[in-house]
Amino acid sequence: MEDEKILIVQLSDPENEPEKCIASLILARTLAIMENDIRIFSMAKSPLLYTKNIAENSLIDKRFKNLIVENVTDLLKNSPSVYICSKSKELLGLDESMFIRPFQIAGMSTLHSLKQTADQTYFF
Repeated sequence: MEDEKILIVQLSDPENEPEKCIASLILARTLAIMENDIRIFSMAKSPLLYTKNIAENSLIDKRFKNLIVENVTDLLKNSPSVYICSKSKELLGLDESMFIRPFQIAGMSTLHSLKQTADQTYFF
């Protein structure tokens, strides 16, 4: 499994389902290391994973905060394409300056296009 286009759709809430969030990040990191083309579409509450203040979020179980930060940091070193759902960003009240780096803000048509061109798709 090398040089495949892999889409990971993140739907999990880091405040209530940190394990699922971490699993999606670990899978993305692993597949990126294996030289796959990783695309992540983060929607619902998952865009919170990519905010600057994730480590200070008191609603996330402290046992998982360091794992989330470590996995996001390591994942981004492999330069995956990360898309933040525009509607989720709006509903969560997130401003682009709140993210740890600039990400592509995208809608459902982008998700559809990514799904159409992906060799494999995973949902978390």
